[in-house]
Amino acid sequence: MDQLLEVAFDEKVLVTYKKLCRHYYFINPEAAVFYVQSYREVWDEESLEIQSSAPARVIDEFESLKGED
Repeated sequence: MDQLLEVAFDEKVLVTYKKLCRHYYFINPEAAVFYVQSYREVWDEESLEIQSSAPARVIDEFESLKGED
């Protein structure tokens, strides 16, 4: 996951990264939230300004993304 994060600026890699995060959420939710937050800190700082950094909000986002690919 760490290596994918380094190249997640690429749209194809980002799609894979998101799928892995969703899958990983069911294995280890805290780690999945960490990787979503890490992506935002590195590549999507605007989302950090819009949302609070509370993990519960990230988990809610995962719930809404379950069906997306």
